[in-house]
Parts: sequence; C-alpha cells; structure tokens
Amino acid sequence: MKKIGLQKTFIFGITAVALVAIATGAIIRLQSISASTDTASVSCVAGSTAVQTDLSAEEASSFGASAKAYTVHTTQGWGRSNGGDFRLVVAAQEQSRLGSGGLVRFTVALGNLNNFVYAEKTGRIILKFSNSQQTIFEYGDPQLATGKYLIKQANWSVLDYSVSVNAEMRWGTGNYLQGCVSNAINLQEALGLVPTATSTATATATTSLTASATATTVSTQTTLDVLSGYNAVYLPDTQNALLTQQLKDVGMSVFEFNHKSLKSWDNDSNVFYHGIGYYVYNPGAETSVLVNSAPQTPETYYDRYIQNGWNLLSNGSTSDKKLSDLVYYVNNLCTIVSDKNGNPTSTAACDSLLSYKLSDLITSNAQTTRGYATLYIIKDPHGQTATDAFEQVDVTDQNKDSIVIPAGKLFWFYLFE
Repeated sequence: MKKIGLQKTFIFGITAVALVAIATGAIIRLQSISASTDTASVSCVAGSTAVQTDLSAEEASSFGASAKAYTVHTTQGWGRSNGGDFRLVVAAQEQSRLGSGGLVRFTVALGNLNNFVYAEKTGRIILKFSNSQQTIFEYGDPQLATGKYLIKQANWSVLDYSVSVNAEMRWGTGNYLQGCVSNAINLQEALGLVPTATSTATATATTSLTASATATTVSTQTTLDVLSGYNAVYLPDTQNALLTQQLKDVGMSVFEFNHKSLKSWDNDSNVFYHGIGYYVYNPGAETSVLVNSAPQTPETYYDRYIQNGWNLLSNGSTSDKKLSDLVYYVNNLCTIVSDKNGNPTSTAACDSLLSYKLSDLITSNAQTTRGYATLYIIKDPHGQTATDAFEQVDVTDQNKDSIVIPAGKLFWFYLFE
C-alpha cells in the first residue's frame, strides 16, 4: 500500500477522479406500436407534448398489463425544428419488500414512431422520484429504425412507494431535455399495492421484517465525542442505528455522499446506518453530544447499500476485514446487450441477487465487475485537509484475498453504472 498526495478539495470533491462509466442497452423489434384512447397532455417540459394512451396487445404482453404507455412529441428532432414522435413505456415489478418501499425492477422502452432512423450521439431516459432519488437509463448512440423499441432494465431501491415518478427524455452530449412525462407511473398501482387492497400484503411484509429485526421498545442514547471542524463518522456494527437530530439541534451538520444517487453531498440524512461513512461538521469547540438510537433496528438492506458513483463506506467491526467479508447491496445490475440496429446479441434480465462481496465487484469476473480497482482509505477521521489523509489501495485478482480494511476505518469505493 502506498501514500498519495491529494488536493485539498479531495474530501468533498472525490467525484473529480476521471472514470469511464459502463452502460449497456437492448433494442428489440415489436410488431405493433399502435395505441388508442388519448387523454390530455401530461408533459412536464415546455414545447413538448406527452399523451397517455392504452397499451397495445403486444406492449401488454411484453411489459405487463400494469405498464404505462405514452406518445411523446419532443422539442427537437436531430436537425428537425418541429421535433420527433416517440413511444415511451414504463413498467415496474417488485423484487422484494423493504419497509414502505423495496427493490423494484424498472423497464423503460423507447419506440421510434418517426419515418426516419433515430440516430443520436448520446441518449438517456431518467426516472426522477419526488424524494430526490433518480435512476438513469443510458442507451448510448442508437440507430433505431421506425417501429423498433430500445429497452433498458434496472433494479432500483425505492425507499417509499408513495413517491411520484417523472420520466425525462434527454439526448445529446449536452444532456438536453427533449421530452418529459409527469407522474409516468404510480408505483403503488403498478405493484398492486393501492391502499384499498394492501391489507394482506402489508401484514405479510410487516411480519417478515419484524421477525428478522431486533426491536427496541425504548430509545437509548449514545455519547458522540465531536472535535471542532470535520469529523469522519461511522456506526459500529454492535450499535443500533443512531438518529442525527441531536447533532443538528446543537448547530452541527451531517454530510452523506451519493445516498440518493445524485453523486453529490447532502446534509439531510436522519439516520447513521451500518457500513456507510459520514462527515459531521462542528463549527464550535470540541464537545460531547447525546444522540438517540433509532427506536427499531432498520432493515439491513438500508444499512449496507451503495449507489452508482463514489460511496463513502466503513468497516464498523472491531477487527480488520477482508474485502470478501464486506457485503453490500447494489442497484441497477443488468446484462442486456445489443447492437445499434436493434438486433440483440444477447439478452438477460436484470440480476436479482441483492448482495455482493466487494471483492467480487472489483475482480475481473465479467458477470459482477462494477467496482473501480482502487480504494482510498481515510487515515485521519478528523483531518481538516486532504494532505496525507488517504491511503491508496490498488486491488488486483492476485491480491484481493489479502487486502484488508482496518477496523473502524472509512474508505471510498467507486461503483460503475
């Protein structure tokens, strides 16, 4: 292992490290893209229209009867000032229940309704949730003929199924917004969980989760010693999840990176979870703060959960851990590949396996590799600058079984798309 010098902004600017994201997509042909019953436009961008229509028989067969379909007229059309016309289908299928949300397999299909080949430098559809989460479906540089659909799938953790979901259509290297569908899919309806019909499903999920969790009827308190300035914080494995409100009440700020898949810092975290790293900023002198434990141990899925991009993680054990001992839950594992002309070269559904060892995410296994092969371990949890704050660890297939994360240490890990 070797030390490296890093710029002062590295602690709060690690996303500046240049990495190339991995994105795959699939294109298939559907025989019919016709629809019926038009309704009012549900577009959420000026200059574009989005009209919800009935699913065609083939769409219902391919994407499920609960999918939603729209005809979208975009603001521009590749040199055509009057825009283009597309079919957008959004579907959702629950993979597992987790509290008021769960893991959902989203399917997004973009059909070309124009009499020309849809060719673009960069294309993507973004599902934006009202709780600031988002998932991005990249489909690269398509050559999509008339009547063909480009299809992308992703497994995604939704914290609460009551969120609203907008679908944005963006193309070009400038990520230009060309079309948008407001409330593209109602998750509770799509997953068969509308309030009038959820008594049985809710009871089953609650029983399962409470049975596997350790309930605490009375909230306890834990003392946190906080130095002046920035403090790197982690939750010990033996400690119940902690609430952050008491820290905020005395003027401190709690920072978490990328926990909403936005690839940025935010300071609205309410709970310290296991396996994740945080920064607490104390503008005053060193002090001790009593913080409350969460009244119930959260589901472990939310504890050890990582997003695409940089993640600040932690080893909350009292002993050093190998990479194969650190297990995390991962979003968006899909292996769907096709050529740009709409001919699938291989097709496979999203991987529904929830947990992965960090060692498996980093090694050269084509089925699981999504992690950057360099880790940055934080040596000084109270460092005010990044000078000598990090230890760089380069992971290879040969040394992956010998590398350890020291007890009580935080580290940066990058997960590709």
